[in-house]
Amino acid sequence: MTKRKKVLIADDEVDLCLLMKTYFLRKNYEVYISHSCDEVIIKAKELQPDFIFISKDICNDPDKKIQQLKVKNLQLDTAQKQRYWLIAGLILLLLVAVLLFIIYTNKKQTAQVLDEKNKMLSRLNTDLEEANETKAKLFSIISHDLRSPISQVYQFLKLQQLNPQLHNAEQKQQLSTRIQEATGSLLETMEDLLLWSKTQMSQFNTQMQRTALYPVVSQCEQLLKLNTDAKGIRIKNTIPEDTEVFTDPYFLQSILRNLLQNAIKASPENEVVGIECIINKQGISVLVTNKGIPFSQHDYEQVLSSDQTGKGLSGLGLRLVDELSAKLNVKVRFSVGADDSTTAEIHFPIVHT
Repeated sequence: MTKRKKVLIADDEVDLCLLMKTYFLRKNYEVYISHSCDEVIIKAKELQPDFIFISKDICNDPDKKIQQLKVKNLQLDTAQKQRYWLIAGLILLLLVAVLLFIIYTNKKQTAQVLDEKNKMLSRLNTDLEEANETKAKLFSIISHDLRSPISQVYQFLKLQQLNPQLHNAEQKQQLSTRIQEATGSLLETMEDLLLWSKTQMSQFNTQMQRTALYPVVSQCEQLLKLNTDAKGIRIKNTIPEDTEVFTDPYFLQSILRNLLQNAIKASPENEVVGIECIINKQGISVLVTNKGIPFSQHDYEQVLSSDQTGKGLSGLGLRLVDELSAKLNVKVRFSVGADDSTTAEIHFPIVHT
């Protein structure tokens, strides 16, 4: 639809204005009427007509007025163009702001993704370093703790094979006992090694439950019966049968077995290894006491920080005690009494279940 053109008629004769309006309306114009010079100027500014008809009687100098109207129209056109340019500039500025916001958002998301990837890579590097450390520990333990008993078994068997006639019945019995002790030590070391390897795996979790102490200690006594019989050592278990702790029974048995094994190794022949229990407000403590070479907390910490064994005690066994006690949230401490006896304490904190 074509836009209708505008006509402004300025005259003080009302009849003439109406006549001209009728004519231009028939020609499909928009017609506006004014009867004073000031009104003409105001309507010209507002309407911006295409044609203006001004009577000489309504204005003293119509040419000058027309010129003024043209200037005003030009100013209005300029102002309108400036308005258009301002709107366009604002739109462009808004688009730039939106674009910058999108870029910033994408950059932030990319930075977050990169940060997550870097953290994941850091965790993988940490896991890899731990795996390498575990592998190094594993080979170190194998070379140190397994070589000696295997070498002893080999030497005993080789000696018996090469010179069977040189040994009487008593010597053969002694040699058989030594082979049995060496193979038993080898088996215990391999069990500790396998369990220690499992503790290095992140998926190896504890199964915490209410556990009676007395049966666990009794099982450890049975497992170490050959060791105690060989040295004539008696284990005195004074733990009440109804005493319970919240722990993993399999882990606890491994800790007690290693501590008892070390106590038996350090004790002189025909001695007594005592196992007792102390209950107080702080928790429950299991004490393993033995005579022999003193072994203090400082010695224990040195064994843990070193790749070698100390004072005849199994370094692998003590490292296993440290690993398992950390998983069970229990404390293992060593102390030396006034009579040079060694006491290993396993402290269980109070747990409300």
